[in-house]
Amino acid sequence: MKPRRQAPLSEQIVDILQGHFTDGTYPPGSQLPSEAELADAYGVSRATIRSALAQLAADGAVKRRHGVGTFVSKSTQIANPLNEVIDYHDLITDQGFEFGFQHLEAEITQPAPEIATALKIDADSSVFEVHKAFTADGELLIYTTNVIPEWVYKEHISDEEILKPDSTEPLFFEFLANRCQQPIDYYIATVRPEIAQNITFVGDIAPVDPLLPVLVIEEVGYNAQEKPVLYEVECLFGHRMTFELVRRLRIAIR
Repeated sequence: MKPRRQAPLSEQIVDILQGHFTDGTYPPGSQLPSEAELADAYGVSRATIRSALAQLAADGAVKRRHGVGTFVSKSTQIANPLNEVIDYHDLITDQGFEFGFQHLEAEITQPAPEIATALKIDADSSVFEVHKAFTADGELLIYTTNVIPEWVYKEHISDEEILKPDSTEPLFFEFLANRCQQPIDYYIATVRPEIAQNITFVGDIAPVDPLLPVLVIEEVGYNAQEKPVLYEVECLFGHRMTFELVRRLRIAIR
């Protein structure tokens, strides 16, 4: 397959290689041909190939190892079923990747007005807010913000203890259910596409491409009494994930 000349050649090469990642020509973890071999195969200059590989590396689709070669990133193949709530550790390790966790920042604070409204609490009340990052094979995959009202945890854990990095891990769901006696019964979520430059990251997070595609899930978790106990924002880095969703037909067949 040769590139066409309507778009910049490097962008066309990016599209071609991404197609080969998807169709299995270059499976996850495989090494790409050399720059010279790719240039010859696609009839372009090595500079064009070098530019395309730099873009793919910035997007996380490939890893470049100095003196060794360029390899397809395994994390581009992580499937995330959006209709299910799965613990991040299981999501990553069940698909054969190494799980990583980074506690970025935690504080006892007052909620932003929109969060107070979502949690149905007074704007001057206290909340626990924590920011975390999760990686697959060392690559950033998920960034989260979790906020729980003071009434959920105050009788079960002190402010000092909840601020510790491991206080709500390994499973945030288990912390709410077992430590706070407030298991989540269901979520109501909204989903929107974004790019990284529109996301406010808190804490010492690895730099990301500002044009990186991000799927943002903003959701509220409710207990069995339909009272909100958790506000959460999940930022899922789309070039490292594929998303699956069960959609039911609600059109009357005549």
